[in-house]
Amino acid sequence: MPSVHRQNNSDEPSNLEGPSVHRQNNSDGPSNLEGPSVHRQNNSDGPSSLEGPSVHRQNNSDGPSSLEGPSVHRQNNSDGPSNLEGPSVHRQNNSDGPSSLEGPSVHRQNNSDGPSNLEGPSVHRQNNSDGPSSLEGPSVHRQNNSDGPSNLDSPSVNR
Repeated sequence: MPSVHRQNNSDEPSNLEGPSVHRQNNSDGPSNLEGPSVHRQNNSDGPSSLEGPSVHRQNNSDGPSSLEGPSVHRQNNSDGPSNLEGPSVHRQNNSDGPSSLEGPSVHRQNNSDGPSNLEGPSVHRQNNSDGPSSLEGPSVHRQNNSDGPSNLDSPSVNR
């Protein structure tokens, strides 16, 4: 049965099926969300399994995340490794570990405390890391405020 603004704040695992709009799970246990969802979010402390098309899918879990299928504005602020597959726009990594971002990205940013590896075309790419940075490919308005050595290659405007 269709539901609007269906929410589960239980400490037990939840199983939500069928079409849902703004479906949210803040449970401390694992969640299983199936079917089409818009603005589906998981802030659980356990592993999450998100399947099907999703828009603005976000994972702030402390464990590893596996996001599959097309996603827009997909973000990972996890303290563990992340595995992001498929096309993504405005993909961001604020993890404390190394990040590997592949494929086309717009406004890709890395504020990690470890080394960063950014590949492919990027616009307004910025690195404020405390470690060494390696920025490759064309960039516009590229800025480095790092406390360590920086390596900026290729043409740049207003560097």
